[in-house]
Amino acid sequence: MQPGQPLPSAAIYDTNGAIVTAAVRENGGDAVFLGAIADDEQQLEAAMRKALETNDMLVLSGGTSKGAGDVSHRIIARLGQPGIIARTASP
Repeated sequence: MQPGQPLPSAAIYDTNGAIVTAAVRENGGDAVFLGAIADDEQQLEAAMRKALETNDMLVLSGGTSKGAGDVSHRIIARLGQPGIIARTASP
């Protein structure tokens, strides 16, 4: 559920989207927030491929879990290089 919308019982707002979008912009990027995508492999892959047609990179936040239910890593493997790039801040 996106902030500003009525929140149903037992639901939570998607705060990661706003935080990641702001972080990209603070670092000079032109962020395009696509919203939350369901944990449906075909739907998520279509959204990721469409996003990569017009953007230089794709930042994902969330997912089902680290287990077999998380479809993100399988989709990223099919998308080809460069794959997952993770960088940590220098000390």
